[in-house]
Amino acid sequence: MTDEERNEQNEEAAEEATTEAADAPEAEAEAPATEPEAAEPEAAEPDAAEETTSDETTEDETTEDEPTGD
Repeated sequence: MTDEERNEQNEEAAEEATTEAADAPEAEAEAPATEPEAAEPEAAEPDAAEETTSDETTEDETTEDEPTGD
């Protein structure tokens, strides 16, 4: 590989990194907007505590499905 080829690869990698860095703030800006929307319906529902209990049951079921090694 020549120095010129290395330089081209380095430039391409730098361009990709710059593009990814520019896209990152957009993704972060979208994420907070999604999280409150998801949290609001759960808080508004009176059955939110029951849903938590259901989640705990799911976790227990998952544990039972895993091999114990005994």
